[in-house]
Amino acid sequence: LAEVDRVMVDKTGTLTDDRFALVSVETFCPEAARAQLLGWLSLVQGQSSHPVAKPFADLPRPFAPGAGPRVEALTAVPGCGVSARLVEANGTRHEVKVGTPEWVGGPRPSDPATKTVHVSVGGELAAVATVRERLRESAAEAVEHFGRIGLSVEVLTGDTAARA
Repeated sequence: LAEVDRVMVDKTGTLTDDRFALVSVETFCPEAARAQLLGWLSLVQGQSSHPVAKPFADLPRPFAPGAGPRVEALTAVPGCGVSARLVEANGTRHEVKVGTPEWVGGPRPSDPATKTVHVSVGGELAAVATVRERLRESAAEAVEHFGRIGLSVEVLTGDTAARA
């Protein structure tokens, strides 16, 4: 360790909290269907362990006990998102995709530092959500300390350079 000259850290969960904050959700459905859509999003994201999925799992699920939909199938597509099939109590099925704008479809964010999550139902864009990472309180101090003792710091991430 006496010859170490560089520190490499993973961004998500190390420099940032392991939980994203849900900033906003814009839906493209009638207001009456918004609660149902957000409930579906909560069900789907509740099945995922990805840090971006966590704040969505906390959204309200406005379904009567035993009468709500269930996730029949879920497929994670690395770097893209998740695809799910929901089945309602009456047997109606819905294909839901949650992920990147490129994969789900829809407009890309104008600010490259913004993280958006797109949602489609039946192949149609249904919602765009904005999430934000929270920098850990200790991150800036730790990086400054490494610099003071002569170590350069590199951040490892799957995100874009602008987000890193």
